Amino acid sequence: MFGIVAADSCNLASWLWFFLSLVTALGMLIVRGKAGIGPVGLLCLLSLAMASAFGYSFRYKTSPPGHIAHYVDDDQTYTLFGTIDSWPILKDHRTEVYLQVDSLCNGKLTRPAQGRMLLHIQTETTRLQYGDRIFFTTRLYSIRGGKNPSGFDYRRYLNLKGIVALAYQPHPNAIQIDPASRGHFRHLIDRLRSAIVSTFRNTLDPDAAALASGFLIGETKDIPPHVYDHFRDTGTLHLLAVSGSNVALVVMVFAFLLKASRVKPLGRTLLLLGVIFIFSFLAYNQPSVVRAAVMASLVLLGKVFQRRIDLNNVIASAALVILLYRPTELFDVGFQLSFTTAWALIFLVPIAGKVFRLVSRRFYYRFVIFPLLVCIIAQLASLPMSAYYFQRMPLISFVSNLVIVPLVGITVIGEIVVLLVSLILPVVGQFIGAWLNPVLKLIISLLEFFGSGRMTMLLTCRVTTAALIVYYVLLGLGFLSIISIRARRALVIAVLLAANLFVIESLRSDRFQLLATVFSIPRGYIAISQEEQTRLILCRLPLRDYLLSEKIIEPYLNNTGISPDNIIILTSEYQTVREAVHLLGRYPVAAAYLPGSVRHLFSDICLAGGIYPDTNRVIFIEESRADDNRWPGDLLLEPGRMSYLLDSSAIIFGSGSMLDLITLPPRGYEDLAVVLPELTEHDLHHLGKSSATRSRLVVCHRLTKKARWELGMAESDRADFIEIRETSQFGAVQIVASDGRLMLR
Repeated sequence: MFGIVAADSCNLASWLWFFLSLVTALGMLIVRGKAGIGPVGLLCLLSLAMASAFGYSFRYKTSPPGHIAHYVDDDQTYTLFGTIDSWPILKDHRTEVYLQVDSLCNGKLTRPAQGRMLLHIQTETTRLQYGDRIFFTTRLYSIRGGKNPSGFDYRRYLNLKGIVALAYQPHPNAIQIDPASRGHFRHLIDRLRSAIVSTFRNTLDPDAAALASGFLIGETKDIPPHVYDHFRDTGTLHLLAVSGSNVALVVMVFAFLLKASRVKPLGRTLLLLGVIFIFSFLAYNQPSVVRAAVMASLVLLGKVFQRRIDLNNVIASAALVILLYRPTELFDVGFQLSFTTAWALIFLVPIAGKVFRLVSRRFYYRFVIFPLLVCIIAQLASLPMSAYYFQRMPLISFVSNLVIVPLVGITVIGEIVVLLVSLILPVVGQFIGAWLNPVLKLIISLLEFFGSGRMTMLLTCRVTTAALIVYYVLLGLGFLSIISIRARRALVIAVLLAANLFVIESLRSDRFQLLATVFSIPRGYIAISQEEQTRLILCRLPLRDYLLSEKIIEPYLNNTGISPDNIIILTSEYQTVREAVHLLGRYPVAAAYLPGSVRHLFSDICLAGGIYPDTNRVIFIEESRADDNRWPGDLLLEPGRMSYLLDSSAIIFGSGSMLDLITLPPRGYEDLAVVLPELTEHDLHHLGKSSATRSRLVVCHRLTKKARWELGMAESDRADFIEIRETSQFGAVQIVASDGRLMLR
């Protein structure tokens, strides 16, 4: 793990990691007969770490000749040939397909190629399947984006999957499939999965069948959105990610059935290994199920060869197997959550159990206290990491898991029985399904109860990396202090150090004052300014058959725990006004400010949507009365522009070009930031040429090609006073103030 993290953090050439591995290995051989086991073991670990760093760097950071990374963004059309190496992902109005490229044609010459890419199909389709070899004609694009304000980095997420290029196709009919690939093993898995889902649909109610598919094999696409939200808000979403309990129950059921057969122990083990292998593929090889499958396989093999089972060694071996096959899994949220929770259970449950050693043989310990301990420790291990990645912590999860998890275990066993019986006697399968149906409905009712507004107790929070590390150190020391005096002393020292670190961090963070967050939107932007009032600014939103506010604005507002006081519309496009109407319905206390030219369009959209906002909170900004729109205080609102005024600086949110911003607020400002939908070569000519347009920071969705070329030619001239940031390259940009100066991050 150290080698993978080192290679990911340092931009060293892969050959250098290989050289360091050889040097440390040679050093180990030299000192082997002269030094003790400690130095030799340390050099061995360093050599292995350098070797793993070489493997990671070579596979994910090196682009050899013929790699598709060399063909992106060159405005040429290529015919690509490759194999789909993951199950396609169906989303609203599009399908995502991961493709391993094997060759490429530029119209004249076909040459071998390599690399992994993501294909976006602009419609939902099930025509393409895992294992299909396909070919199509397209352009290749680089992956843009970066960390959004929630901390998610889409570009890094794809790069860790080996994805280095994007392509787009309007319809699946433009993609040709090689018929020979239809005999792929994964097609058989897909047929088996479809048969399982079909059996549940024939024996259970629709919602219960969707839930059953999610519990058993992680097939969640048919689960209604409101039910999925209840899973998330009650802290039970992990039940839809197939994990160790599912694998254990499947193995238990099949082991029970095989006991009645004449198959010898070795044969039973081989059959169970086959069941585990197939089940892992049925569950989409999620990190949690792969971890559990590898662990279960190692335990079964250990019993066959009569080896002592050490769960610490088993889980370490499982991590090693997974990371050898795919090193980037180390950075996957599912991998981290799965192994953190599993290791916490293995390490902490025996320690906590020593408190109850006097009653360890009692009935109530086995069936009440022990399950309660397992649930509490699992929550203590997983909730902080969930808060770190998703900025939300459902406090009700302790109670909801205690009630729902046992019911899910019962339903999984029932689902396996339904599938096996339906295979032989479908009528009996329907009879058993009639008994299982109420249990699944009870789970849905419990989710609705715990996920209701009265019970949710959803804590929105931001957890830093340092805070997460400190938490796990304190958690481990806290449990060790049960059995060790030294651990108690170390715990006291660690608490004091952690308190001082958090004081220092809070003092450092107070230096930055968040003024605005600008989100990347094609040809426009969405900005949220957060001071005494929260202002939501919408500019040139592109036409979509879905609402951007549901995808971007509302999740961000919910995660940060704020609601807009003002909704400010700078442009008059249909989609922009439509989004404003929707937001007025979602936030009825917010005031809306719109251009006077959209008065009738606004009324029509309100009538069509059945939304009737308070007319006193809807203000139309008229061009002829721009002087009346000067607000007292920190805001100046004019048609197509909003100026956010500070003591010695200002932020201008514009809807057009720099020419529209020549008339700035009446007083002078030392620091100025400008937010625009697009920056052209004409805008570059006006940057810094007069005091009216002299800006130090410029934020835009993108630069035009000519502007980018001119900017590169004049880099040395403008670098001293202008910083230009494209949101399309970062996902979102935050404008902050530090010591009276505006900065971007």
